[in-house]
Amino acid sequence: MNRFAPLAFCVLASPAAAQLDLTLVQTTDLSTLVFSPGGGAFDPVTKKLWLSEAGATGNAVYEVDPLTGVAGAIHSATIIPSFFGGPDAMALQPGSGNLYLFSAFGQDECGAISQAGQLVLDLPSAHGATAAAFDPAGRLFVFSDNSLLLHQIDPSTGALLTSVTLEGFIGSAAAMAFDPATGHLIVLAASNSRLIEFDPDTGARHGVTPLAPFGVSLGVVGLMAFNEDGSQLYVAKASANWGLDVFDRGSLPTTFCLGDGTGALCPCGNFGAAGQGCANSTGSGATLGASGTAQVGVDSLVLEAAGAPPAVFGVFFGGGAEIAPAPFGDGLSCVGGGIQRLGAPLRTDANGQAQSAVTISVVEGLTGGETRHYQFWYRDTSGPCGQGFNASHAAKLTW
Repeated sequence: MNRFAPLAFCVLASPAAAQLDLTLVQTTDLSTLVFSPGGGAFDPVTKKLWLSEAGATGNAVYEVDPLTGVAGAIHSATIIPSFFGGPDAMALQPGSGNLYLFSAFGQDECGAISQAGQLVLDLPSAHGATAAAFDPAGRLFVFSDNSLLLHQIDPSTGALLTSVTLEGFIGSAAAMAFDPATGHLIVLAASNSRLIEFDPDTGARHGVTPLAPFGVSLGVVGLMAFNEDGSQLYVAKASANWGLDVFDRGSLPTTFCLGDGTGALCPCGNFGAAGQGCANSTGSGATLGASGTAQVGVDSLVLEAAGAPPAVFGVFFGGGAEIAPAPFGDGLSCVGGGIQRLGAPLRTDANGQAQSAVTISVVEGLTGGETRHYQFWYRDTSGPCGQGFNASHAAKLTW
């Protein structure tokens, strides 16, 4: 049964912005390395952080435990032909674990090495990269301080694929990374020590998180990386005796009711990819994440749907209970216990994304201590099962 039809639609013009909910929990002493960090990347397999040396006499990458500061492997970037002035930026390729190194200050060199220190690729250009990151799908992005453009480049050939302007961004990007909890691009701005969230395909600007209240003050170099699930953030800056600030992340939801074949069967065998809901007319399934703070009284929580068809109507909804998955249009229904719509229906953007735009704790009448469960319902008239609508996977969090 379609619990959300008929609907009187009203379209929200733009998504609400949110900032990361960060708590500084420790500063890991890395002063024994005595170098200027030019980039960083976290390996979700080994749980280690790779740091690159941006100093003039560096040309090295270091493997470090971000919580203890214990150093492991050290490799020279000069195994990449003509590489001598960096690395100024680094990105770790999902799956292979290869380290992509960029030298843009004073030269134009780029290449990839394995975590064993062996040459993998020698690429023709660094594209001015001062920050670099792979997204969860394996796309490689770099930011150029010279052009003030975010480039997507082919990781096999180094060819430039697309370029976009980041909305309102000026100055230097010290580092960037994709947030594993939301899939969003986060850029660390060197000029004002802020984390700024962007859509990498359009350059649209969303949330801003200032780091100055934590005493973070950057020059043109620095590093920033998330751990494997986005529950921790690591930030470091150039200094004579420098450390790595370790932040805990609040309000991360726990996902459940996946439509990827690991749980309940999707209505017509229309499984999404790993970690997604049941597949829709795009060939993929919708996901549900969150950013902000799930705290009554200072609620900045924003629910974030992705992977839905573009320009379709949908609505976020919540409930007090997790129920056994049941067919629900082309997807699964997994939330019960007094379902509450979270605001008026809205339309997904050109990338199939949508964000909630209400104060969720107020709409749900929460007092704190409750665990709530959420999904995103959306229309899909060309869906694989012909039911006309679908749903994301579900997520739950405790207020």
